[in-house]
Amino acid sequence: MNQAQIAAFLERLKAEGCYRERKRPEKALMDLSSNDYLGLSFDAKLRQSFMEERSDALPAFSGTGSPLLSGFSAETELLERELTRFMGRPCLTLNSGFDTNAGVLEALSDRDTLILADKLAHASLITGMQLARGRCLRFAHNDMEHLKTLFNRYAPAFKTVIIVTEALFSMDGDYAPLRELASFKRAHADKVLLYVDEAHSFFIYGKGRGLCAQLGLLEDVDFMVGTFGKALGGCGAFISTSQLYLDYLINMLRPYIFSTALPPVVWAWDRHVLARAELFEERRERLFGLIERCQRSLEPLRIPVRSPILSLLTGSPLRAIALSRSLRKAGFVARPIRYPTVPKGRERVRVTLNATLSDEDIARLIQAIRAFNDEGRLCA
Repeated sequence: MNQAQIAAFLERLKAEGCYRERKRPEKALMDLSSNDYLGLSFDAKLRQSFMEERSDALPAFSGTGSPLLSGFSAETELLERELTRFMGRPCLTLNSGFDTNAGVLEALSDRDTLILADKLAHASLITGMQLARGRCLRFAHNDMEHLKTLFNRYAPAFKTVIIVTEALFSMDGDYAPLRELASFKRAHADKVLLYVDEAHSFFIYGKGRGLCAQLGLLEDVDFMVGTFGKALGGCGAFISTSQLYLDYLINMLRPYIFSTALPPVVWAWDRHVLARAELFEERRERLFGLIERCQRSLEPLRIPVRSPILSLLTGSPLRAIALSRSLRKAGFVARPIRYPTVPKGRERVRVTLNATLSDEDIARLIQAIRAFNDEGRLCA
């Protein structure tokens, strides 16, 4: 596209209410747009304890190079050891969840690989599929029968089948049928690998280890991805897998090989929080209590609440903007989600609950949602 085409495209986005801009958080408002589900990223006591532990000297503020050159620091190694202890199997740290998903699917695939991914899998997983050398198909969201149909039709022509899903879906706030997926994987263990992205469930469920661990399914999951930039309040990501796959990924994972590593000070912070995972159980219980309260209040309005992610469908970008403004007047920041992040007609405001919300905050939020719904501007 040339400059004139780009300018026309941007004007069209503005006219349709789909033009997006960066906005800094507003301290005077309660932020319901972040993924900081436990409120750890701005916890002053946690920061203070980190600084006191590091009073002699902070770790370096630059990764300086790829992990295979100069970027594999002592802090990286310590974090991976702590992760391995925490998850119960080997873990490899990476710069982001996007890097992890895009890179791992590319690295694992060859022309004898079939990837079957949930239709609503994150954009990073779709990018991984686009880079993959095998065949990639998507099954209807959480539809086991469609997955089985695709498997029966296409799998015989391939040596390996990778089934890809999120555990907690980042836009609709619903869960994958993990028990059914694990059972299907066990029935086809000679051919099927199960890949689960736990970006939005890691450090919340299973005493922090994730939803697969909470359900007792971690051994059935060949690749589990977690991120530090959401509930843990840090930065970076990891993949938990077998030692064999980990060694392979170190040698073949392009975002790992060709990216400068995150600074050691970042990995040190992640480990500081991870080592205190059990101390945040009260926050997790608080979060689950807020979810239950929203369920009781909003489900009579046919607004499903299943997780910390509330998806308030408006059906149009302009109504999504209007809802975002209404919530702002009530004291909350919640951003409109529009095409192409979601399909046209599925525009919404995505509200994320966090453990620091007070009972008064929740009451005010519910009232604001009800008022907008009473005007007939929410979709059932």
